[in-house]
Amino acid sequence: MDKEWVVNKKNQWTQKLSAGNVFSTFASYWDTDAANTALASSVGEDAKFYSYKILGNGISADETTYCGRSTLGWDAIAITKNCKNPEAAMKMINYLASEEGQYLLMWGIEGTNWNMEDGKHVPNDDLIEGFQTDFDKTKLDTGVRKWTWFVKNGNGTDGTPYDVTQYKVKETRQVAMNHFGENDRWDTAEFTGLTPAGSTPDGLKWQKIQDIYDQEYPKIVNADSHDAAMEEYDKMISEMNDAGLEDVEKVITQNYQERMKLWNE
Repeated sequence: MDKEWVVNKKNQWTQKLSAGNVFSTFASYWDTDAANTALASSVGEDAKFYSYKILGNGISADETTYCGRSTLGWDAIAITKNCKNPEAAMKMINYLASEEGQYLLMWGIEGTNWNMEDGKHVPNDDLIEGFQTDFDKTKLDTGVRKWTWFVKNGNGTDGTPYDVTQYKVKETRQVAMNHFGENDRWDTAEFTGLTPAGSTPDGLKWQKIQDIYDQEYPKIVNADSHDAAMEEYDKMISEMNDAGLEDVEKVITQNYQERMKLWNE
């Protein structure tokens, strides 16, 4: 294990992966794209990071999950009270949330980044190649996917994906997707944003609990034995309880119950 993993910045982490100094790492499948590109150039096409589920002894892939995804989307967009023309702002939001707007955000400009062929969106080869070799640079150079607002999962009416990066999936991503089961696709929307508001007394308790977690989690991972890890874990839970974990859990439960009541009305 890299002893500097706690303090590594993303660039440092990527450099270590790209140099071929790392056998495995804990990350999302898209996080290693830049390293895989570098390794392909310096080592060869066989030098790649692939994503697999981490399973305990006797646990099958269907008995655990990576993480769900939220139908609430990735971003929060609001029209403030200071907006001079909220009607125009709402028209823009409606447009960007439409199919045409989604293809503009996620595919770019027709004739520049993609073309319509036989009634279907077809991206330029250099756009696909760019996203597969250097995602961040391609996003900045082309403007495609720079703003991921009101993102829709799935396909448009012509059968092509709203997200151009899903048009042609690279091998490493396909391997990751093959390891996703149906239980990896559960909707997390009902559990989002249930913690206490930051300005409340319980919100301050929640912040303290998060600070305790950030301090103790690395110690648990770096423990030199199972017993030492469990000792650190018990210490963390004890400190969280002292910081008001029970009160925070009550707020989370109440917020969840109120949300379910609202959504089921």
